[in-house]
Amino acid sequence: MLSARMVANNWQAALQIVVLPFSLVVISAIALGLVTGVDVASIWAGNINAENTDGPVLVALSLFGLAYAVMCTWIAVYWHRYILLEELPKGFVYQVDWTAIWAYLVKGFVLSMMTLIPVLILVVLITVVLAGAGSSTDFLGPIAGVVVLVLFMRSFIVLPGLAIGRKMTLREGWQAGAGHMPAFVLIAVIELLIGKANEAIPTSLVPAVPLIGFVLSLVLGICLLLISVSVLTTLYGYFVEKRAIP
Repeated sequence: MLSARMVANNWQAALQIVVLPFSLVVISAIALGLVTGVDVASIWAGNINAENTDGPVLVALSLFGLAYAVMCTWIAVYWHRYILLEELPKGFVYQVDWTAIWAYLVKGFVLSMMTLIPVLILVVLITVVLAGAGSSTDFLGPIAGVVVLVLFMRSFIVLPGLAIGRKMTLREGWQAGAGHMPAFVLIAVIELLIGKANEAIPTSLVPAVPLIGFVLSLVLGICLLLISVSVLTTLYGYFVEKRAIP
């Protein structure tokens, strides 16, 4: 797969981009644990039960979730810049463009809500109708997943431009990818299958060491993030900048 090869061929650049935000998010988990007494790392790695879902835990997890979202956005912005502009931060500790990161994060959140809410409403309505008719609804999950990913790609195609300072409207993004729905569906199916690789692997691999499971979860998540961002970068380069696919 092109996106996976893109990450593999540029692993040193990826490492240089990732190390700082990755380190900060690990430190944030440890700090939250010390301040709140909540074992954020263990819970995030998948060790969830009725005893660790009370108020303080939810607050700690929400704060860490925000830190994790910032980390993912940070990596996405700098990966877009590296692939599209060949711009690489100097060293492993570098000056961060927080303006671009926050703009990307807010735009991504807004686009996500615009995509997820209508799909969720539609899935609920279809589920109610099928359940009332006594029909199975097992097939809805995978189909909804593909639909959401396709809509994400069509909408998120504007985000790489935002990362490199070339703003696009949502209409322009949709027009750029018009007429290529089969390709978007195929990519969505592949990404959905690849995403399964990150489910339950850390805890099944190292159930006795939650911190290792946590770190492993982050590493796998970042690898999948880089692949997904590479897909988005390729789509932007091909449809918007009219670059040839290598």
